[in-house]
Amino acid sequence: MLAVAWRGAEKSVLGEILAALALAAAAVPVALAGGVAARLAIAAWIGWALGFAATVVAVRLVIAASRRRLSRRGRSPVPARWRRSAWLRRRRWRGASR
Repeated sequence: MLAVAWRGAEKSVLGEILAALALAAAAVPVALAGGVAARLAIAAWIGWALGFAATVVAVRLVIAASRRRLSRRGRSPVPARWRRSAWLRRRRWRGASR
């Protein structure tokens, strides 16, 4: 993990997955100290690591899809119905003030 951070790649997909693996690995010595069998502690680490890695990939995919959608439309991320609602409120307010 230190080598990844030294390179400045801690925010890359690989860097974030390695951080997730390291974070989940912290549970292994705690479980062993609590009397859990080594095989079970490692199985729990693998489960948590896979969960963290899947979360990292999922979040990255959602962010990438959002960026693609915004760049295609060239509009704000505010849903169209909110923009219409704001437009109607402005229109009514202007009409009421005349």
